[in-house]
Amino acid sequence: MHTASRIINCGGDGAGASLECFRALCCKGPPPPRPEYDVVCIGLTGAGKTSLLSRLCNEGSDGIVPTTGFSIKAVPFPNAILNVKELGGKEHKHM
Repeated sequence: MHTASRIINCGGDGAGASLECFRALCCKGPPPPRPEYDVVCIGLTGAGKTSLLSRLCNEGSDGIVPTTGFSIKAVPFPNAILNVKELGGKEHKHM
């Protein structure tokens, strides 16, 4: 397989030539934006919602406490970002 290569001549005179050479070697422009998706994470108390999100975010699993109310985390992936809204579980108390 042949890959195309680019030859850049950086032997020009003056600051303008040096700046142009620097841009050609280093500047590729901003990366394209990644799409973002909103996800709602619901489940029973103790099901592991918070533990799953901690693992996806490469956070430690030590000291995880049950979520009260809700939690929002952005989970980055190479091709997209998931904005996860986790709703805390709630135990039913029968009277």
